[in-house]
Amino acid sequence: MLKILKKNFLIQQFIYILKLLSIINWNKMKTVKFILVITLLISFIQGSTLQAQCSDAGVCVVGSDHSSGFRSKSPRNNINFDYSLALSGNPDKITYNLFRFSSEIYLDNEYSVFISVPLQFETSKVYNANNGGLGDVLLMLNKSFAMQSNNFFNLQIGAKLPTSSIAKRNFLYFNGYGTLDIIAGASCTFSNFNFGLFAQLPVTTFKEDLYNFERGADIMLRGAYKFYLDDWAIKLECLAIKRLKESSLTVKTFTPNVTIPITNSDFFQLNGIVGAEYKINRDFLIDLNAAVPFLQRKENSDGTKRAFTIQTGIKYSFN
Repeated sequence: MLKILKKNFLIQQFIYILKLLSIINWNKMKTVKFILVITLLISFIQGSTLQAQCSDAGVCVVGSDHSSGFRSKSPRNNINFDYSLALSGNPDKITYNLFRFSSEIYLDNEYSVFISVPLQFETSKVYNANNGGLGDVLLMLNKSFAMQSNNFFNLQIGAKLPTSSIAKRNFLYFNGYGTLDIIAGASCTFSNFNFGLFAQLPVTTFKEDLYNFERGADIMLRGAYKFYLDDWAIKLECLAIKRLKESSLTVKTFTPNVTIPITNSDFFQLNGIVGAEYKINRDFLIDLNAAVPFLQRKENSDGTKRAFTIQTGIKYSFN
């Protein structure tokens, strides 16, 4: 009963934020914008003890602002640096520090190339262990179709490359790094709204001497609303992610090899995100985002469970 009350409270907070932002006269409140934005972010993540979140390696990155989500009729090349702090929650109590370098380069007004390079570091007092290194590089090709007014339709296809140097067995899970994955999908922008549907399909299986780990495919639906307040922008976003089949572990110490399905690893995730951006000048922009789950999730065989995530970054745009 307590878990249900907490989940309902979090959803009510999200709805309250939407209502509050819709009735504020921003032109008369310029001096309190920054305080209000930070307060909304803190209130959204406060009190959340649920466990469900998105993988840092792959599908959750595409379709976002940094990879042709919201865009203008005259897009500009950009370079981004992001830092994310995340906690896994009980019982693992793992802390994740993620540094991500990314860039989107426009070949013309229709085509662009996006690359993301993550560096992730993990620590846990429960396991008395730490882990870290280069993650899998994400490389995407974007094709944009301009429609009437400020409406756009985008197609994206690319891959998560197995460049990771992060060890697999320092914790009691097998992280999503170290495999070649195909990622593809589409997104559309209508005025201040953005919607996207993407899929991530592992092509290779992670293999070691004693076992193979095969992760299931993911499908993701993204919906976002973004509105502008002078030099500020506020973004409200929802991510729904479904693993299409259970992951499995093949133990090679047996003859013949034994493949064990991982129970409940075909989970469904529903995450809410509140974000704020501030435009320093024409070329520089900073942002702050907080993400929390709406659904309870216990299964963590791939290490993607998060109790909450907070992210900040800076973006430099150029012609």
